Order: sequence, then structure tokens, then C-alpha cells
Amino acid sequence: MALLIGTDEAGYGPPLGPLVISATAWDCPRRCVDLYQILADVVADSPKSAKSGAAKRRLLIADSKVACKSGAIGVLETTVLVLLESVYGRMPKTLSDLVAMVMPTASEDFLQQHFWLKGQDIQLPLEPAESLRETLSELSSRFRTVCQKNELRLSDIRSTILLPPDFNAGVAELGNKATLLSDKTLRLAAELMGGRSDDTLIECDKHGGRRYYSEMITSTLTDRPVEIVHESSQQSVYMWSLPNRECEVRFTAKGEGQLPVALASMVSKYVREVFMVAWNDYWRIHIPDIKPTKGYPQDAKRFLGEINEVVAALQLSHADFCRNC
Repeated sequence: MALLIGTDEAGYGPPLGPLVISATAWDCPRRCVDLYQILADVVADSPKSAKSGAAKRRLLIADSKVACKSGAIGVLETTVLVLLESVYGRMPKTLSDLVAMVMPTASEDFLQQHFWLKGQDIQLPLEPAESLRETLSELSSRFRTVCQKNELRLSDIRSTILLPPDFNAGVAELGNKATLLSDKTLRLAAELMGGRSDDTLIECDKHGGRRYYSEMITSTLTDRPVEIVHESSQQSVYMWSLPNRECEVRFTAKGEGQLPVALASMVSKYVREVFMVAWNDYWRIHIPDIKPTKGYPQDAKRFLGEINEVVAALQLSHADFCRNC
């Protein structure tokens, strides 16, 4: 067997809400496989093909921007909950449950450390309906069946959730947010590699305009000599050897074209969306008619202006909920 890992993030640019970095790990018959082809009976890479062209509905696994193109979260939520159930044997029922699943290293008071999350535990799914629950159960069963038939297993889904104070501290420590993203991504991949002895391929979306990653790989993934296969604006590829094991990591522009990366993108987006529900719920308590925000730069300016008086009255520090960069 081989280990295939895909990584991606959501929330790199917004000043509000968390930066979420996720990784998905797959046990595969060999290192280089086309999971879209193997899972074609139950997985599709576009909303149109997920709904048509097959006798039964299929899971959409694609870049989170594609999954949420209409602004609705239902398709994204369906895929993430089904595949979390595939890994953990159950679906998360609340935000705290979700965090415990994808970030098992989080402290017990992880949510309670942030004023806007205290006492809040968002109920999941966000779009509850009996028909949805039936759909989730049926898709989950079919996904497991197809995986077993093809000697394939989704073995892990992990996330690193950086809320603004942690994000700001990380930037201060590492110098900039681009380095923070790369460092946290590779450390998350290292977690999934730990204790394994299989040939490994790590697929990552390119981190902004970064082209060179070898120093970060040697500081986070391995102490072995790393071969630079090539480094370009489109793709940077590195390899190293361990006893009875070959490892490779690829940073590819538009890497969400690879299924493990696309799923990591969707998990990151879903986790972030649930946190933003909690964020908007908190401020609605103080300003009932405030328009919700997704936290992105232009709308964040509007939102920060509207909560400014409440922030002052509650004597809150912007550093507790807003990123420095």
C-alpha cells in the first residue's frame, strides 16, 4: 500500500475568522493513482455531473469555491459530513464535536479561550432535514463499498485551526503569513506521516507565489537529504528516501484538481464556515439586525465599523478577534 496526502486551506486572506489548513490521507494500492477515476461511481468533480449522468447521486469533491459557487453550503456540508463519517464512524453533531474530530490535539478549552465562542456550540448539520440525513447515510454506505472494492481507504482527515490570536502569534514568530501557511501545512502532513512505513506522496496547492520549499521540508518533514526534482511557477517537486520507503511532495498551481487536495479544500472551507456562523451569532446578540459577514476584507471593514461601539463598550481588544495582516 501507499499513503497519499492532500492539503489545502481556507481563509488565508480574510481579517476575521480562522485560517483553516486541512489534510486528507488515503491508503492506496500505489502512490500515483487517479482517485476521481477509481471513485467515479460515487464521486464527481463538478456540480452538474454530481447531479446527473448517473443512476444515483454522487458526492461532489472539488475546489471549495466550486462547491460553494452559489453561496449555499448544502453540497459542501453533505460531502464533508459523509467523509468524516467514513473516517470516524459517526458525523459531528456540534462545532466542538467537529473540532475534536479534525483537530485532536486541540486543548479541551480551545473554544472557550475566545470570547465570541464561549458558551456557543453550533448544532450540525447547518441545514438539518430528515431527507438530508437519509441522503448522508446512503452516500456514506456507497462510498465505503466503492472504497473496499478498490482496496482504497480514506484513513484520516485533519485540520489546523488558527483563530486570530494564534494567527497573529504565528506571524510574529515566523515573520509573515506565507511562511506560517507553509510551515503549518507541512507540519500537518508530518502528523499524518507519523508511524507509517509506506511510500508517500504529498500533494499541496501552491502557497501563493512561493516557488522554493526545500528548506521548509527539511525542517518539518525529514532530516534526510532532499532532492529538488524541479521548481517552477507551475509546480515544485521534491523527493527523499527512507529505509524501504520513497517520499515525494508536490506543490502545484491549482492543485485542487487532485481529489485529496480538493477534499482538503472543502474540509477547510466547511470548518471555517461553521466558525463564521458562531461569529455572526455572537454579534447578533448585541446588534440584532447586523448583516452577517464571511470575514473577507471589504465586508470586514463594513462589519468592524458596525460593531465598533460595542467593542468599545465591552472593552474588547481588536487583537483578540482581528488579524494583524
